[in-house]
Amino acid sequence: MRVGELVGGRYRLCAPLGRGAMGQVFRATDERLRREVAVKAVDLTSTTDRSVAERFHREAIATAQLNHPNIVTIFDAGSDGQTAWLVMELLSGRPVSQVLREEGPMSETRAIAVAREVAQALVATHAIGVVHRDIKPANIMVSGPTVTLLDFGIAQVTLDAEQHLTAPATTLGTAAYMSPEQAQGRRATAASDVYALGGVLVAMLTGQPPYPGDNAIQVAGRHISEPPVSVRSRRPTVSATLDDLVLRMTAKDPLARPTAAIVAQALTHLADNPGAARTEAILPAAAAAVVAPPATAILPAVTADLPPATTPMPGVTARLPVSPAEPPASAARLSTRPDVQGSRRPVDAARFRTAAMWLGVIAAAILVFMVSWAIGSSVFRAAPAASASPVTTPVDTAPDEPATPATGPTRPGPGLPSINLPSPEDVAREAALRAGIAGVDAALATLPTDTPDGERTSAALKKAWAAASEDLLADKKPRQALEKFRDQVDKQRDDGNLRLWEAEAVKLALSAVEALVPAA
Repeated sequence: MRVGELVGGRYRLCAPLGRGAMGQVFRATDERLRREVAVKAVDLTSTTDRSVAERFHREAIATAQLNHPNIVTIFDAGSDGQTAWLVMELLSGRPVSQVLREEGPMSETRAIAVAREVAQALVATHAIGVVHRDIKPANIMVSGPTVTLLDFGIAQVTLDAEQHLTAPATTLGTAAYMSPEQAQGRRATAASDVYALGGVLVAMLTGQPPYPGDNAIQVAGRHISEPPVSVRSRRPTVSATLDDLVLRMTAKDPLARPTAAIVAQALTHLADNPGAARTEAILPAAAAAVVAPPATAILPAVTADLPPATTPMPGVTARLPVSPAEPPASAARLSTRPDVQGSRRPVDAARFRTAAMWLGVIAAAILVFMVSWAIGSSVFRAAPAASASPVTTPVDTAPDEPATPATGPTRPGPGLPSINLPSPEDVAREAALRAGIAGVDAALATLPTDTPDGERTSAALKKAWAAASEDLLADKKPRQALEKFRDQVDKQRDDGNLRLWEAEAVKLALSAVEALVPAA
């Protein structure tokens, strides 16, 4: 695109504002409404996937439903031939990347303030099932105390077009904040955005990303193989509380990272209590606050401690809302217009109670496993060990008669079969695993089948879970089976076949099974 060109039949490009590896941003005039806007154009010639532009447009529409102070307002989106374009509000200020170049690392107070606003924006977008996929300093605009997150929808197109890290369009800026799962070619999730925000915090506090490198391949490899970066190792004056939060956000396992809602609440506490050395916190890893439209249910809160990072986490308070009457501070103001999936159906209370009952069964099964293991271990430690030496039975012989050696062939005595009994721990673990599998079955049973699309989605997920269950019980790459099924649930949600709370209910039941499966 060139200056003076008319985009979408109404947006006249006036002047370039910036350029990236795959596109550029222009100041433009909306000739219909007579106002200045920003138009970002992305080149699609590097991809052969014809559905990329359609997916980009669908995601832009979904994001446009949000009216949030930390999210750039999207006015329009579309594509002209091999160029996808996004029309948004024209913002003043500088991107964080420019601030770091011109001023160096930020103070801890300012870095917390910026990251908190970004986390609040992510809470809103994740609630409607949109993953940004490209959180980095260049996509965060600051103007005084105002922080705005840019480039929704565009990120999906960019990453789809960049089919390989060796592609010419790949930029080091994107790889510098890429999550390990994205670097491995796996599907990006909300946890990927949290990881990237943790990397942005490292950059804001130290002046450089977590893993500097000469090229994208090297940087991506470091994200996969190297341990999380401690901010205090580069800047010792940073509080231990913030350092620990960053370590949790950049955990290699997506399931070990806090949600965006928890991060936002933690950063709010740090902003309100500067220098806090200790905090009493409940940081649920299995469920996050769900910010939903009025007709959508909010999942019940589940309390579970996050797995430890490198140090116990002091200084962060986060409590999830347990009812719609207590929304998180970062709740998005959602438009009352119908979303791209159509109007929402009321939540079936009976189905929800059934899922909740099975989740209780899963928790009880895990408790049984732990108690059985403890009891079984103590019983078997107390049991005397069997002697390996044979028992000799004395035989009375006459003193004046020497023993006469036996003649003829010797017949072996009857052999006893060797029986290997499973340990109590194995029995209890299998029982807990089967209960967890039944819990996922119950969650899948709550999915609506009153429409042809709903019936197809339910049948597809049940079939996928049946295959995953077989691998779990056979101990055949169980971790990979769980990750594959989780990706299928996310895909059904991203494609609009599952509502947010339905997908989260299935994944919540799945997390109980994942707790019983050792890491690969």
